[in-house]
Amino acid sequence: MTEVDTSLEELNRWMLAHHMQGFWTQEIGASRPGEKPETISLQAHTLPPGERTAVRYEATSYAHFVVQASPDATCVSDGQAFPLEAGDLIVNPAWTEHSVVSGGSAPTIWVGAEDIGLLKHLGLQTVDGQTRPAGLSPAVKPDGYFEATQGQMSDASLAGPARRPPGRYAGSETMAQLAALRDGRLGMDQADGILLRFTSPLDGAPTLPTFSCEMQLITSGLRTAAHRHNSTAIYYVFRGEGWTEIAGEGREWSQGDVFEVPPWTWHRHENAGGPDAILFSVDDWPTMVKMGFYRIERSEHTP
Repeated sequence: MTEVDTSLEELNRWMLAHHMQGFWTQEIGASRPGEKPETISLQAHTLPPGERTAVRYEATSYAHFVVQASPDATCVSDGQAFPLEAGDLIVNPAWTEHSVVSGGSAPTIWVGAEDIGLLKHLGLQTVDGQTRPAGLSPAVKPDGYFEATQGQMSDASLAGPARRPPGRYAGSETMAQLAALRDGRLGMDQADGILLRFTSPLDGAPTLPTFSCEMQLITSGLRTAAHRHNSTAIYYVFRGEGWTEIAGEGREWSQGDVFEVPPWTWHRHENAGGPDAILFSVDDWPTMVKMGFYRIERSEHTP
């Protein structure tokens, strides 16, 4: 098994062969040429069968949203191996050692969200400057270790909040929750359709201290009300197709596409009548809330 670097060209070739190619499927996080969010980013990764990524150990918080997983694919986070399946979200808080291993006969593909832009903007060091041991850290912790100890992760002798553990949100459970809310006609938000936010099992706070990972379902025929907020949101289209109006400009999207909504920009989504559409997104509103800056406005109509 060898280490490989993610290749955008490889990903684009694979996605094109599987009819997943779309606009914005490259240096993700730019809705127009030359624009890029300053706080969060979303990058596409593909890992061929039998390969693994280099071990990451940084101050950045990182989240993997799995598009496709080969059989036996895992993400090893601080010694626990989390299985990977399509629709899963794997969260690795700051200073979590993690690496992805791809097995089977098909590539493992994910989009990775991180807050390195925010850390660089603040002038913070993102690596510890120490050489990490070569090779993949062994999976020495049993399955369910962090779930079983998440309420005991703080040392009473140390001041400050408990360190967040890594974790997995199973895609099958997320899809079931979205379907249940749809079928029960519950949880429909005028601006976002059916929206689920992944929260920390430690304290119920946002997914990570600096950004929130979210999943929303735009039902067939739904046209949401316009709204705007002063946080940045980046979307990945997991299923279906639709249309989003951003600052008065309409943009069609389909499975595999990525688009960004810049801060304080009016936007709304629409599914004209096709199958239900499912969007994964990352939003830096937790950072804005912590600084006391967050604002949101809603409107019944697009300005």
